[in-house]
Amino acid sequence: MGLEICRELRDSGYSVVVVGERGKSGNLALAAAGVKGLALASPTSNAEELCRELLELGRGTTGTKVLICSNETYCAWLADNTKAMEECYRFLSNQPELLRLLNDKHKQYSLFNGTGFDVPKTWLACDLSPEREGLEYPVIIKPRYSYQTLGFREKFGCKVFMASGLAQLRAYVRLSEEAGYKVIIQNNVPGPDENQYTWGGVCFGGKAYSICVTQKLKVDPSPNGSGTIIRTITDPDLMELGCKAVAGIKYSGICDIDFKIDSVTGSYKLIELNPRYGLGQMIMQLAGLPMSDTYSRLAMGEIPSEPAIGNPGYYWIYFDEWAKGILMPWRNQGLKKHMTHENTVKTFTANDCLPECLHIANLLRVKLMRAWK
Repeated sequence: MGLEICRELRDSGYSVVVVGERGKSGNLALAAAGVKGLALASPTSNAEELCRELLELGRGTTGTKVLICSNETYCAWLADNTKAMEECYRFLSNQPELLRLLNDKHKQYSLFNGTGFDVPKTWLACDLSPEREGLEYPVIIKPRYSYQTLGFREKFGCKVFMASGLAQLRAYVRLSEEAGYKVIIQNNVPGPDENQYTWGGVCFGGKAYSICVTQKLKVDPSPNGSGTIIRTITDPDLMELGCKAVAGIKYSGICDIDFKIDSVTGSYKLIELNPRYGLGQMIMQLAGLPMSDTYSRLAMGEIPSEPAIGNPGYYWIYFDEWAKGILMPWRNQGLKKHMTHENTVKTFTANDCLPECLHIANLLRVKLMRAWK
């Protein structure tokens, strides 16, 4: 996500500095051409040092400086350090209490359930009992806190666990907690991959100024993984639901909201709101929406008269899925016939390929580690 953000800003004419965690592999954006990459302190283990380093950087840099968090870890850090960062930086995510609430998925579900949204029934692990009312198998087990999602996936090789019975549920909860992850338990929303949608927007004071609605045509692992092939669509119902969600909490900043059509009821369920960019924001740029540019302009006080809406019919494919398609040409044949050079985000950037090469190396490292374990 950081790589796509910095490329979009760089191509829009901004001077870009990318900050990653010192000593951590996988900081692909630091290797992008035309940007300055800095490895600084950890936002989780050394938050005060990161503040000091960023303030030192800000004081020594002229011009207006806009701070954009590209993942949950930095969003959680900013929620705790908003006042300090306001000295040198402008940003829209200036609602620390709301950000803390949104980063706690159990509290987030209570928030949206209380405002009339249809959300999956959710419990904490400590509430688990055989006769728990409303518990319907299979159920999902996933990290309670958004900033633990990436570490959970790196640890277990999946975004969520799915349990088909009480014994399996308890085993997954125990496995997660022994690894240091607090989890929530959630009823699974039935439906195929293509029943999953995302409302992405840049908002200020609860009003969206840049909106793009996408459909997840393929997720990995199915059916509760990350989107690997998505396309922009037009859907008035989703447009209204997303705008209602951000307006209800007067949200400011970038967010993506995941919805899924329940194949039994046919209605949309709000799966979660992520207070950061979603994967594939470059598809929004292709669809006519430079989201990072809109964010920066809003942070600098430029308020558009009307919201910009992303055009339908554009595709984005995750690098890993694209690479598998090269090695196995029979994959995704039904989707490939609709994807062209004109309507699909370029997956491999030949004149700025170092980040992709590093990504390949990281993938091989992770897969070898999993195989070894």
